Amino acid sequence: MSERDWVKHAAFGAIGLAVFGAFLFFAWQTRPNLKPEDIAHDFVWNCDQKHAPNAQIKNDAAPKQPPKTRLQIAEENKANAENAARAKAECEAIKREESDLRAQWVAAESARSNYWLALVNFIALILTLGAAAWAAWASQKSANATVEAVRLAREQFIAAHRPRIKVRHVALTDISIDAPIQCAIVFANVGDTPATTFRLAVDCFLITPDGEETPADNMVKIEKQKIIPGRELRFFRNSSRSYNSAQLEGIRDGIFTLCISATLLYKDKNGTVRSTGLCRMLDAENRVFLPFPNERKFTRYQEDEYQN
Repeated sequence: MSERDWVKHAAFGAIGLAVFGAFLFFAWQTRPNLKPEDIAHDFVWNCDQKHAPNAQIKNDAAPKQPPKTRLQIAEENKANAENAARAKAECEAIKREESDLRAQWVAAESARSNYWLALVNFIALILTLGAAAWAAWASQKSANATVEAVRLAREQFIAAHRPRIKVRHVALTDISIDAPIQCAIVFANVGDTPATTFRLAVDCFLITPDGEETPADNMVKIEKQKIIPGRELRFFRNSSRSYNSAQLEGIRDGIFTLCISATLLYKDKNGTVRSTGLCRMLDAENRVFLPFPNERKFTRYQEDEYQN
């Protein structure tokens, strides 16, 4: 990954974190902020003041009266005790209710806190998964780039150290009247890596004063054979044409020129298909096929060796 890609991804990550932080700040500022007294303010009581005996307040404000008898004092004390007990019971009930409200508030506040905590955890999980996905993507991209670099390096190495099939020798093995011409072709690998042959085309044709024949396109599959550097491979093939006695006499007298055309297809280690072609004329005296002279009129017959 280039430095520019890293800067771009870092900028995207910073923007994402900034958005996440702004969201958390907004959520915190707008959260409900309730207190127990906001829920239970109507139930906060001062039991001692609210339920103070009314008789005591009236006695302090009323004019003085004649002394009470012991029976009246006893009955008044009894009533005050009953009022105090009743007030205490009411106060305890109110305190229990207030305690229940406080417990409900604590539960609600805890649920609210758990909600925000779950929301934050969820967003953190999403960001974590996003970061993991981005890291996986970046890793995959880097791995693909590495694989592509290795592949290109391998192709360049093989292209620089490729096989090169060269024609070593082409000989006439048999020529008879009205019979296919038989010849032998020897190929050699003069390159740096092995070559695997898989197709071969061979045909003979005549060049006469009146013109020339067109070689037949008879490319056929052959058994795959590997030629390692420095080794040779020999093929024996028959031409698709045959010639009569007059034509063979013209070949021996040099009136006609017997030529051979062949193309060998092979592959290198990288699977690239390459070809080696030959086009030669017969030396009737030595029964071998030689390259055409380097003359302008024979330009079209020049050999095409170890081409891509």
